[in-house]
Amino acid sequence: MNKQSCIAIRTSPLSRGFSILEMLLSISIIALIGALATPVFQSFQNRSDLNVAVGALAQNARRAQVLALGNTHETNWGVSVSNGEILMFSGTSSTTRNSQYDEIFAISPSLTITGQSEFIFNKTTGLVSATGTVTLTSVNNESRNLSINRKGIIDY
Repeated sequence: MNKQSCIAIRTSPLSRGFSILEMLLSISIIALIGALATPVFQSFQNRSDLNVAVGALAQNARRAQVLALGNTHETNWGVSVSNGEILMFSGTSSTTRNSQYDEIFAISPSLTITGQSEFIFNKTTGLVSATGTVTLTSVNNESRNLSINRKGIIDY
């Protein structure tokens, strides 16, 4: 055998790969970062759900008011909020509504709704039948209020 064909490639012990200790350390650092990030993400998600729900409630209330002002289907329009949904409807109340014109917007079921839960806008005038404030509260005890005054002005 030729001396030149038997050249052995020698590698140092430091260049063969990762040790089990290095792997365990890397995995535990990644797990620690994940464990710290999860509550922050959940808090962000809850706040986002709350803001989306309040925005959707305001948008649906404005739309119901515009439909009432336009005398659409020659009836009153209203909006009702309950756990898990916002309902925009045609009629004098959510129980006696014409369900053919219902528009439902799903919101997070983890939100708690308190206060005035239904607003009815009078056809042609757009004035609201009952004023009040709806309070939506997240599981983090953050809350947002939406108020509608006698003239139908929505504030949130």
